[in-house]
Amino acid sequence: MPRKIKIVLTLVAIVAVFSVYELAHYVHLAANGESAAILNSTNLQDTQNCPTCDPNHDGLTNAQDIIWGIDPLGPNKNSQGYVYGEEVAAGRNPITGELLPTIDSSSSANITDGLSTLMTSGMYAGALDPSNPTAYNNALADISSTVLDNGAQALDPSTLQLDSAITSSDSKADQEKYVNAIGSIIESDLWGEMVNEPTQVAAQVITLTNQPADTDAQNFFQTKADYYHNVLVKINSTPVPPSWNDIHQKLLTAIKGLEIDHQALGQIGNDPMKGMIAMSNLVSVYQNIPPILVSIAQKINDGHLNPPNSQLWSLINSLTNGL
Repeated sequence: MPRKIKIVLTLVAIVAVFSVYELAHYVHLAANGESAAILNSTNLQDTQNCPTCDPNHDGLTNAQDIIWGIDPLGPNKNSQGYVYGEEVAAGRNPITGELLPTIDSSSSANITDGLSTLMTSGMYAGALDPSNPTAYNNALADISSTVLDNGAQALDPSTLQLDSAITSSDSKADQEKYVNAIGSIIESDLWGEMVNEPTQVAAQVITLTNQPADTDAQNFFQTKADYYHNVLVKINSTPVPPSWNDIHQKLLTAIKGLEIDHQALGQIGNDPMKGMIAMSNLVSVYQNIPPILVSIAQKINDGHLNPPNSQLWSLINSLTNGL
């Protein structure tokens, strides 16, 4: 198998594995005939087999107790006299009371380094012990959930703050003015840029996987991020009729995603996990933009507005007729 194909398959496998780990805890329960504990996790009559219950009132669920190696029905304090849940909330090992490493969820955080930190913490706490399959699987599920959550936070489009949108009116004239302005930006600045982008992105990701310090590939993604930021500013400066605000916000969110994801992909050599999450997000953005365009065309038809005079919008309009 060619090396490039192996690399791509490996990257896809990483994403798939971390998604599967999210279900590991529940699969383990089901495999051991404990499906009732999952379905009846709110049943207070069976707190011992309920993953989300806290029968010893230590501030940790039974599932969390297992991860830390704590008896869910035993004492709720460590040898220093501190409640286990309070220690975890304070960022300490609940058993020893020692401070634990933390993971940064800011947009500049290195998610891969954070994964290493969590793995180290898990081994230090004794949770990542293959000789104890239950604790091991639960710890992996907890770590994968934390990594994915932090990756989602780091790449959340809402972290990109913009000036407040300018509001116009819902008069037909203002709506058509908005439609023409947005239509022109989408066709000239967005659609053409995205047509060949997926193949270009894949090629540059492979380059950075093989050569993490390749400046040409890094500059490719930074240039893309800067480009989409300028498109974002241009769209955000367009006066928005109130009835178009929902569609407008969806469009802004999608373009914010393009900017953030391209920035993250440029750092994939130093942070493979964030890069893989960004790759997955980017695919979702590519899939989400066409429905937004269809929504614009449908709203134009419903409002009996004159559509932008262009080939792209003529095509979209013809495809949405009768919908």
